[in-house]
Amino acid sequence: MPSSRPASPIRRRLLKGAGLGLIFAGSALAWRSYRNGVFAGAGGPAFASWREFPPRQPVGMRPIVQAAVLAANPHNTQPWGFDVTSDYIDVYADHGRALGPIDPFLRELFIGLGCAIENMVIAATAFGLAPQVVVAPGPLAAPPAGERYGLVARILLGLGEVGTPPLLAAIARRHTNRGPYDPGRALPLATVTAWSRLDEDLDAAVVLVTSAAERARLGHVVLSATRAFVADADLVDASHRWLRTDWGAVQAYRDGLTIDGLGLSFPVTTAAMLLPAPSVEQANHAWLEATEQVHLATAAALGAITVADPYDRAQTIAAGRLWQRIHLSATLEGIALQPLNQPVEMVDRERALGRGDTAVRAIANVLDLGGRRPTLIFRAGYPLRAARPSPRRDVEDVILPRRSL
Repeated sequence: MPSSRPASPIRRRLLKGAGLGLIFAGSALAWRSYRNGVFAGAGGPAFASWREFPPRQPVGMRPIVQAAVLAANPHNTQPWGFDVTSDYIDVYADHGRALGPIDPFLRELFIGLGCAIENMVIAATAFGLAPQVVVAPGPLAAPPAGERYGLVARILLGLGEVGTPPLLAAIARRHTNRGPYDPGRALPLATVTAWSRLDEDLDAAVVLVTSAAERARLGHVVLSATRAFVADADLVDASHRWLRTDWGAVQAYRDGLTIDGLGLSFPVTTAAMLLPAPSVEQANHAWLEATEQVHLATAAALGAITVADPYDRAQTIAAGRLWQRIHLSATLEGIALQPLNQPVEMVDRERALGRGDTAVRAIANVLDLGGRRPTLIFRAGYPLRAARPSPRRDVEDVILPRRSL
């Protein structure tokens, strides 16, 4: 029979202390869960752009810019600004959102702009316009000192017929999926063939590597480039700048890479949100491990967007438009995509530092592109987990101040 003897003063203090400790720990856990948006999902204003497209009642040019905001782009930097009129939309590079040493010639920035332009062309066609893209010619180069915005292209908006482009429905559903894919499920031949035909009006092409042996060779190049990336302090610092680990920062900045966008399982994602932010070294180790054990190990195919000159502005825009088309087409088929562009980033890095062409030769040794050069390397496959949307800025945030909708 349990004793009815009252607890000693010491025992009462211990029990009280333990209870208070649990209360404080629970409160701290609940506060951190709330602060980091553990159970918020894709909530809050940072994700509203995905929910609002396509608009039920389109007004003016706004839906076209809404489509641009949802385009793929490097590190989710959203490096664009738009000057909107009733006859045309000028597309500007926002140099303040460049990746610095990761992208010294703005090649990836221009690919992101090409993605935005492709979304705008699709949306404009759907809303009864006949868009024509005119790209400002010239080579890619670092922007002049002090120049925040640089004109990239003009989209002329003539009158057309209202249509329903097949890729329109995928714009708000397309997300980069960094999680595991089904390693036992190959891409259908019909899909591979269809993607190869999406470049008919563009100065860019796609090459897909599907055999296990070819994937292994290209995967080795990707993994080696990732190791070189994490060993370069300047590249790591530039990348870490765009990592948003705090829910408040996600909602405030509405850009960058988030923990729940890394493709981790729900328990691991939850734990990562509750624990203190990882150190740079821990983040690098996790990325390297994921590249080898998830991204490369589970891909059904690896691919490359190629151009004749990867440092030509117009060709780089074309590469971005093709990447967006492929990603939208893949979305409609339930296929996931993720850039694995570390090898090309290391090509840029060596070129910027004058270190020779080791990275160029590493890619050439495994990809026979007939004299063309890769400007974007990616993986494809059937996802085992759905991708989370990335935070996005509002339309009003990307319209240049001198103009309005």
